[in-house]
Amino acid sequence: MAFVFVSTFPPFECGIATYTKYLTGEFVKSGREVVVLSEGGENLRDGLLEVKNTYSRHGDFASEIFEAVSRMPETPEMIHFQHAPDLFPDKKLFLSLLKSLHDRNIPIAVTLHTVYDNRKDLDFYVETAKYAHIIVHNEVCREILKDLENVSVIFHGTSLISFEKERELLRKEAGFSENDIIFLSAGFIHFQKNLHTVAKAFRAIHAENSSLKLIVAGRPGGNKWYNKLYLKICMMLAGNSSVKWDIAFMETKKLKEYLHISDIVLLPYWQKYASASGIFHLALGAGRPFICSESTKFAEARQLFSEFPLFVPMTSVTKWKRSMKQIAEDKDMRAKISKLVEDYAKETSWENACKKHLELYKRLIKGE
Repeated sequence: MAFVFVSTFPPFECGIATYTKYLTGEFVKSGREVVVLSEGGENLRDGLLEVKNTYSRHGDFASEIFEAVSRMPETPEMIHFQHAPDLFPDKKLFLSLLKSLHDRNIPIAVTLHTVYDNRKDLDFYVETAKYAHIIVHNEVCREILKDLENVSVIFHGTSLISFEKERELLRKEAGFSENDIIFLSAGFIHFQKNLHTVAKAFRAIHAENSSLKLIVAGRPGGNKWYNKLYLKICMMLAGNSSVKWDIAFMETKKLKEYLHISDIVLLPYWQKYASASGIFHLALGAGRPFICSESTKFAEARQLFSEFPLFVPMTSVTKWKRSMKQIAEDKDMRAKISKLVEDYAKETSWENACKKHLELYKRLIKGE
């Protein structure tokens, strides 16, 4: 019997789609059959992995998913939903789907990739927990759900990145010298990513030290007009300083190359809800030092790296400037951070994340 995942999946351009690809890939490596009922994925079968383009979040996704499960030749051993509010926007429809599957005695897990601390969402989590075991990525999320018993913390996985080309060669190809110190900001661009703050901070420190460079890699979120306008504002704020703008959806290979040539990853996100960051874990996998906002999104990092000046108030250009300059100029500090980063990357590898999920699945299948 298969483990069934319900999630976006590549080529759908979504961080959770990438998350599901990595996690299911580890299950397949361990010899487990996996079926992904996807939104936006291409129908494919590759060994033990099957992907079925099944539903649309804008339609009757509950009926579409339930019918797909019902047509399977064997009842799934486990069904695991990857949830975010925009992925399943109709809460009542989502809960009705969970109840229908629960009534068929199928064990269900729901990973909440974002957790909000308000009455309406807390009520939704209480209802979800009636039919499914909830998974969150860190202790901050768990604390929000402290009144619920069937909640497990399983860290966001990390890809341990190996590089095909030499760092110096890639730097030269990208137009940088070996003496440049490169900051990287990557991912979808929108106001909550707070790019405007680091753009202003970078412009100031580059005026003092021309060897400092910045790469901005990603495209406006959803290709929305207001995110495109926001990008133009950020470009103006950065001025004529040395910024490489690569405005496109970042395929994994290209993003890994940018991580390889960069020295410091910037994560200034202006997001107050609890979640985890895929870009942060890619930075870990590449062994890169980082500077991030004090957002709860990076709660796991604060527990491990609190001795370093890596956590900056979201809106303070002055403090972003100070931290960026300090980390850039202190090579020994960057080396210490990199060592801790590499250790934590191994601890949170996708292989280990898969093992944690498998341990939980076995308990749920046994009814524990």
